[in-house]
Amino acid sequence: MAIQRVISAAAMVLTLTVGLTATAEVIEFYTLGAGGKRAENEAFFTDHIQRVVDQVDNLRLADNPINIVVERRSGGASFDYGSIVYIPRTFEHSGQYGGTYSKSIYDILAVFAHEYAHAIFGTFLADASADYAELKRIKSQSSELSLQALRDDPDTETLEQMRQQMKALEDSVVQNPALLKIARQVGPYSELYADAVAVFVTGSKGAIYEALAYEGMPFHMRAYVESRDFGMKHDPDTWTFSDEHAMFGPLRSVIGSDECWPRSDEQKRLRLQQLKTVLIRDLQRKITAGEMPTKDDNKQLIAEYSAYCR
Repeated sequence: MAIQRVISAAAMVLTLTVGLTATAEVIEFYTLGAGGKRAENEAFFTDHIQRVVDQVDNLRLADNPINIVVERRSGGASFDYGSIVYIPRTFEHSGQYGGTYSKSIYDILAVFAHEYAHAIFGTFLADASADYAELKRIKSQSSELSLQALRDDPDTETLEQMRQQMKALEDSVVQNPALLKIARQVGPYSELYADAVAVFVTGSKGAIYEALAYEGMPFHMRAYVESRDFGMKHDPDTWTFSDEHAMFGPLRSVIGSDECWPRSDEQKRLRLQQLKTVLIRDLQRKITAGEMPTKDDNKQLIAEYSAYCR
């Protein structure tokens, strides 16, 4: 899919609220799957983003058009679980004792691949769970309101009306226990899959760790980020992390093992298909049982995934 520029850097729009919580200065916004072709003079940054899009598309995972909103600077990227991926032009972190640490364009690309993969995995989840499909529908409506604000640059009164509409959509999720539960259930699976796509696309087992780590990072935070390094050994018997980003660290070690690590595009496609099968199957078991995923699920997931590598 080609990236089509919708708003140029010169527009400098929406310095107010993006979505419901994030405040940022949006400098560009693009859309995928719009049928447009890039101009020859597109910026260096956009060319790199297009390259990642092409690499992910080459894995033939799912046809999932997204919108890319570029912020001037941020400490991370995000997917709104509708249709928008937010990425920073300048990726930077604040040190424990002061100072700012800027990351490279390649770190931005790794986290972009991760967020793009969240959107793709959401397509699989919508097919697997009616509750998730409803959550995705609501989030997509909220995305469209954000995009409308970007495109139209509305006056204050109209913008306030749009915010109220977005709040009503968010309230419809918060007040629905089934939607809140499915959102919590899918988190660890989506984070693991998104990390796997990112490291396969970059060809680096440590791509996510390298993107998130920085000089001066507190020790406890570094240990947490290391849980997402596919090249490190994480023992399921002693694993303690239960956060959705880090919960399946031991499974990451297996995916990154010499036995399972893909060495060609065809192997990447196969491994991601196998990983999707394992994750969706386990998630459906959790949904049926009404249970939440835990760090103890690593052993079962490892057994099922590693069977494909023999």
